[in-house]
Amino acid sequence: MDRAGLKITLLFGASLTVMSGATISPSLPALRDQFAETANIEVLARLVLTLPALLIAITAPLSGWAIDRLGRLKILMGGSVLYALAGMSGLIVDSIAAMLIGRALLGVSVGLMMPAVTTLAGDYFEGQERGRYLGLQAAFMGFGGLVFVTGGGFLADLYWRAPFAIYGASLLMIPLVLAFLPEPPRKTASSPEASQGGIPMIVFAIYATAFFSMMAFYLVPTQLPFLLNGVMQIPEPSRAGMAIGVATLFSSAASLLYGRLTGRLPVALFVAVGLGLMAVAYAAVWLAPGYGAILVAMIALGTGMGIIMPVMSVTLLSAAPEHIRGRLSGGLTASVFLGQFASPILSQMLAGPAGGLQGVFAIFSGALALVCALALALWLRRPAKVAPIPAER
Repeated sequence: MDRAGLKITLLFGASLTVMSGATISPSLPALRDQFAETANIEVLARLVLTLPALLIAITAPLSGWAIDRLGRLKILMGGSVLYALAGMSGLIVDSIAAMLIGRALLGVSVGLMMPAVTTLAGDYFEGQERGRYLGLQAAFMGFGGLVFVTGGGFLADLYWRAPFAIYGASLLMIPLVLAFLPEPPRKTASSPEASQGGIPMIVFAIYATAFFSMMAFYLVPTQLPFLLNGVMQIPEPSRAGMAIGVATLFSSAASLLYGRLTGRLPVALFVAVGLGLMAVAYAAVWLAPGYGAILVAMIALGTGMGIIMPVMSVTLLSAAPEHIRGRLSGGLTASVFLGQFASPILSQMLAGPAGGLQGVFAIFSGALALVCALALALWLRRPAKVAPIPAER
């Protein structure tokens, strides 16, 4: 087995899933203006970014079941083809309804791909190697996000539709999968390894943490372009893309650090530190006097998220019985993307009572600080139940 080719293929697939939404974020104000006569365009323009997340959340659990029953690679390759076709539809469609249909199909494709990529990581790697790989994967997703989102910002400066062309990159997955990924042997519920009970309770805590942290994080791609454009009078889409890129860059750096620390610190401590940094970041956005302060806030935000996401994946894969690994991975994917979908809906509901977008960031800062305190209390008061991730299974 070519381990280098295997890792490159999985890392590329993971980067495609993270770019599914945020790549076109810098285009949102121009897209809104293009369809300005459409009723409720303020909400619909944001749904172009986040509708895929709802379809991912719906598709991923079904995909996880299919992955366990039919195998990983068929689902991964089918999702890659649909990803390219649905993603690039934004280049040609001429109505907001058609745009949303294409984005919904893009969500279905990611709902197929992401659980497959996560499950394969659990199949191919064990123990500390798995932790190091998932830290590297989260870092690679961040670096990919930096390239795709920042590139999308500069393409949007040229023409608002141009970022949709980036989705065609997913067609490269087909030859890579065929060349480097073997189909892992599948375990069934009747296998000796599958006789150790049902779903561990920690899985549900992981799902809740993933949902909440992603709902908070997605304020940036869904609302920051509008905050810069409308409140701070910074009209260039590339400036929004650059801010999002800074967050993803520091998310990558933090994930690489996590790969080195995996197995050494309690899960709850990782979560508390990550959420605390995100709370500080949103307090800084709330009080920011200018664009420079926004960039500094994105450093803290990206670092916090880069700590949280790999620990969620590592903890889940360590706890998941092999015969339902695909289904539990699908549940994690659903939690992440349901948080993405809920983010603009909740933030728009809060914008009026909060006095505008800056007030929304203040509310989320307080919520993040509260959950951070709960995680910290769990670490301090119940150390035996939040032990470090074991080095070997």
